[in-house]
Amino acid sequence: MRCLEPEFTVVVIDIDQGQNEVVLSETDAQNIELGVLDRVRLRLGKKEVLAIVDLSHRSIKPGQIGLFHEVAQ
Repeated sequence: MRCLEPEFTVVVIDIDQGQNEVVLSETDAQNIELGVLDRVRLRLGKKEVLAIVDLSHRSIKPGQIGLFHEVAQ
C-alpha cells in the first residue's frame, strides 16, 4: 500500500452520490498512480474517510479534488 500525502484544493460537488466518492483530474490521478475505483484515504485534522476514486476530463482541474456531498460533510 502506497502512502502519499499530496495536497489538493477542495471543490464541493453538491450532489448526493450515495457512497463516499471523490473526483480527481486525469493528470493528478496519473501522477499519483490512481485509477477509477481505486480507494483513497482522506484526512483533514482528526477526521478521516475512505473514498472511491473517479476521474474528470473537464470539471476538476489539476490540483483540485472534487468531494461529493457525503464526503464533504
